[in-house]
Amino acid sequence: MSLVSRRWAFVVVAAVLTALAVAIPVASSAGAGAPANLARARTEAARLLALLRVPPGAVELTREPNVLKAPSYDEATPNLVDAHHWWRIREKATSVLAYLAARMPRGATLFVSGSGGPAPVYYTKGFALPAVPGVLSQRVLAASVAQVSPSTTILRTDGEAVWISPRPADETVPAGVREVDITSTAFMTQAPIASVRVTDAAQVRQIVKWINAMGIAQPGAISCPALDGPTVTFVFRAAGGMRVARASGMDFAGSSGECNGLEMRIGGRPEPALVGNLFGQVQRLLGVRFQRSSISSHGVAVLDVLTADGIDGVRFGASPRAVRTAMDSLLGQRGTAYEPGGSCGLDHQIKWSDQWTASGEPALTVYFRNSEFAGYQVGDAVGPSVLRFPSGGWALATTRGLRVGDGLSRGRRLYGHKFTLSFAQGGSWELRTRAGRFVGYAWGTPPPSHTDVSWQSFVATIDAGDVGCPAMTP
Repeated sequence: MSLVSRRWAFVVVAAVLTALAVAIPVASSAGAGAPANLARARTEAARLLALLRVPPGAVELTREPNVLKAPSYDEATPNLVDAHHWWRIREKATSVLAYLAARMPRGATLFVSGSGGPAPVYYTKGFALPAVPGVLSQRVLAASVAQVSPSTTILRTDGEAVWISPRPADETVPAGVREVDITSTAFMTQAPIASVRVTDAAQVRQIVKWINAMGIAQPGAISCPALDGPTVTFVFRAAGGMRVARASGMDFAGSSGECNGLEMRIGGRPEPALVGNLFGQVQRLLGVRFQRSSISSHGVAVLDVLTADGIDGVRFGASPRAVRTAMDSLLGQRGTAYEPGGSCGLDHQIKWSDQWTASGEPALTVYFRNSEFAGYQVGDAVGPSVLRFPSGGWALATTRGLRVGDGLSRGRRLYGHKFTLSFAQGGSWELRTRAGRFVGYAWGTPPPSHTDVSWQSFVATIDAGDVGCPAMTP
């Protein structure tokens, strides 16, 4: 058996991993618990290897063969511990792999599967067991096979454990913080999105507690998608306004991760980057938004706030007063009266208009049933003016940035195959998310044609919830 405690190999299995934008190294500084976690990983890797049951007649090799020199899938981190054996078996490779896969321990789930080359072609399967919080981030049992002759297969079995680098004990916000100043600026600019001065003692304690509980970014090389969130900065001040610590990072979907760690400085000293859901927690605690808007190339404030179950955190079922207060604040204007309107069970509506629709149709209509927020429509379903880009104002978009006037092909790029196109209703689109379903009208090319709807067509409306009889039914 061989033990390897530091490896940077990262062999991608075909058809298993999706392509991401860039691979970057992540540095980390281990805390006092590192030796214990490393020792646990060594013990666990050997234990996992022993759990793999090879077919009868398998002969363990005493020397490394010419094939399967490395595991087919390997975490690109120095915190990996890998224990492995090689075997020779007089059976077909696929039969050997099926034998091992059918005898994995209870709780193991398929983690990776695929094949590769050049000849001899190998096949592999990896199964994961649950992580051990604070100790091991990954536990994997893997088997790879290669048919080296018509009657002989080489088998490699691996037990893998990745140990967690603990956060240094001295990387904590000092005691005595009385104020936290928080600012958020738009991606690649200094344009302010939010600025808040937190002096409430309970809120200050909670923010400090959350930061002190975060983990650190783990070492290794990782693949990162293109990130474009705002930069959020926290400044911690003691009595008299003295700055004692600072943290800054990109907010991506409410959290910081290996690709957008929160950079921490305590007393001017840089610390390992932190990861966790801090941004989302603080936004909910203070009632602010760090990703409220961005500025498009047309000078429009794009508000990435549309979800399939509400707008800007105001979910279906909310009262008219709650919806009006939130939308008036978000859009910087007052909506119409809470007035009768809607169809097919809807009974009231409120509208907000902007330069976005020159025809005079409302840019946003919110619908109610029995005094509860039931659904909304953004855009203009009856005219091509929805595609006119104004010289300012605002435009509502989904949390990934899809807005009225975008090409349907952009919807597919943002959401993949969950975003679908239909010829129903003269041209429409649909998107299913965990929170629910978006639907909308589509304009053909050139607009406002409904006879040539394709991926080159445009998003005419964004609808969610119940919008009455005109709702899409693709």
